Amino acid sequence: MSVSIVLDIGGTSIKLALARSGDLIAHDKIEVADSRLLEPLLHVISERVDRMMSVAHVDLTELVGIGFAFPCIIDHHRGKILSDYVKYTDAQALDLQTWAQQEWSISAILENDARAALVGEWQYGRGRGSDNLVQMTFGTGIGTAVLIDGQVLRGKHYLAGNLGGHVTLDLNGDVCNCGNIGCVEAVASTWALLQMLKRHVGYTDSPIRQEKYPSYRDVFSLAAQGDELSIKVRDESVKAWGLAMVNMVHSFDPEKIVVSGGVMRSSAEMIPTFQAMLDRHTWAPSRGNVEVVLAENGETAALLGMDYLVQNKG
Repeated sequence: MSVSIVLDIGGTSIKLALARSGDLIAHDKIEVADSRLLEPLLHVISERVDRMMSVAHVDLTELVGIGFAFPCIIDHHRGKILSDYVKYTDAQALDLQTWAQQEWSISAILENDARAALVGEWQYGRGRGSDNLVQMTFGTGIGTAVLIDGQVLRGKHYLAGNLGGHVTLDLNGDVCNCGNIGCVEAVASTWALLQMLKRHVGYTDSPIRQEKYPSYRDVFSLAAQGDELSIKVRDESVKAWGLAMVNMVHSFDPEKIVVSGGVMRSSAEMIPTFQAMLDRHTWAPSRGNVEVVLAENGETAALLGMDYLVQNKG
């Protein structure tokens, strides 16, 4: 059976694997916390891939292609990175197609990481059997992707479905890091969390002040202990995320919303709240018919999605 090389290019690490029809037969991770360029890492990627092939006894003739998942705007059809990637400033100029041909005589497919994760859940996770899906990934920011009638939504400029974290929730809100006003991310996300906490009167008296870089794990933990500020920020954030889901339902009419990411480690208490908000605030006939589910594949979803895209030529 054909084998694909798949990579999930993240800010602090690059996950890579050999995959065969949804089965990760070998995997590795490259820590890249201090790297600012992608090109010098390509030889490391080549070495790690060759090592995985040797250990997994995969022959060069079995390779069908290589897939890259990037956290930026991707022209999937031409295999081009369209937006600046704050970590790897040289990524837009790299010819990954030529590199893949030179290394293994295979073609390369590029896709946005949120879309790749959506495809992974659609084919091999909680989205199985559903051809109308929204995926929302809650990490440092909020990544989204959409599947309509079995087709990944991309749009004319490859933005479609990707910017659920940058829909305005607060008309008088802060300017987001994207330049828009009152985005979901500006209202409730990990990168905005410290400023959110500091705006509250109770910040100086809250134990969360001891955290130099507070996370939602800290917020949920202290909220469970009764810290009033953490309870307030937790409830405000969950409400903002739930309203973002309502917006996604009204925009794309999915059967399910798949949630993932580090923030969703507290999903047991959040998913019922999200579900209640959708059941209350969305229009009929979607009201009561859109299910919120936790992603099955976690950190491997984008790798699995790229395997499907490579095996099926996009």
